[in-house]
Amino acid sequence: MGVLKRGRVAAIGLACVVSALGCRVPRIAERTDPCVGSECLRPDVTCAYDSADCNPAVADVAEQVRTLRDHGGTLGFHLRAMPAPSRWNHWQSIQRMAGSSSNVLLATRSTPRPADADLAVIELGSRSTDGGALGANRDGEAPPASDQVIAAMASATSYTHAGGTQLLGKLLAVPLERDVRGSQVELVDLQTPSHPVSVGAIQHTVADGTSGEAGTASMARLADGHFLLAIGRRDARILDFYRSTTTSVHATEWKLWDTWHVDELTTAIGEDDYGDYQNLNLIAGTDGRLFLLGLHEDGILRRSQWIDLFEIGGGREVTLTKVAKRRLQCASGCNLDAGGGSYIDARGRLIVYGIEYTNSGPGASVRVVEFEPGA
Repeated sequence: MGVLKRGRVAAIGLACVVSALGCRVPRIAERTDPCVGSECLRPDVTCAYDSADCNPAVADVAEQVRTLRDHGGTLGFHLRAMPAPSRWNHWQSIQRMAGSSSNVLLATRSTPRPADADLAVIELGSRSTDGGALGANRDGEAPPASDQVIAAMASATSYTHAGGTQLLGKLLAVPLERDVRGSQVELVDLQTPSHPVSVGAIQHTVADGTSGEAGTASMARLADGHFLLAIGRRDARILDFYRSTTTSVHATEWKLWDTWHVDELTTAIGEDDYGDYQNLNLIAGTDGRLFLLGLHEDGILRRSQWIDLFEIGGGREVTLTKVAKRRLQCASGCNLDAGGGSYIDARGRLIVYGIEYTNSGPGASVRVVEFEPGA
């Protein structure tokens, strides 16, 4: 039985937006969001590959999840000057850029000190930029020297845990928590990948105040030009959904749309298992449906790795229905309880990535696995 939902409408804003005038705090919106009903959560399906602030839609998302290859290609990269992670301060997520930068990966990690870099920009110089699957760059050996971290960025805050991210076009949403009161989502502009720039911070405010947890951040552009943000807490068993008040993701306030709890989950596939998701990505279907893709490890079932797919529905009260799942094999070097992420290639195909906890690959490299579409 689902929990009784009460009114949870609240506002959160960008703590700082970078403009030509420097850092400013946008004013609070003067009116509430007039959108009502399920149309408010309908995704934008017109986005082209390599757009600046949205991701392309995917045809038959559930089928693409079910037919994804369960054994991935082996990738890796060198840390160079970036300090090595540890089991405690480990990799947390991985995303891939599009277009001419489609050989660039973005990985976040937790850190022991606020001043330490928690975002790595990785260029796989040996890989193609045609937008398709990257293909393996190692086979039991260290990756090529050209496949390396090219930029490392520390958060502009004092938080030390950068969690599960999502790349929206060229804007990375990074959830931040730990060691400081509250939590937030930092927005990082990657128009020039080698020079990431923090352009804003969204305070994670919920109905009863500011939450101290922000483990995952997921973003999508909606059909009406507004944006949807989902922030996961309690291992993503609670999801706070927000709609932007304007159609500019760089300069907007955000309204708390609804808070979803795991006991509200429904299923269309006969089982309703829900993992402790380290990464959650919003995906638009070409049919106008919106999905949430979760990645995790089931520690009970022989440490197996899973993709779970949920359809988002409802109007003012968000619903999640489990519609597909896929078991993956990470023996060649990843753990979805460390980090993972999804990517839509130039042909509209879903590709999934997993990263290991630390840097246990040959030559102290970091191991990554790429799960391509099935034949």
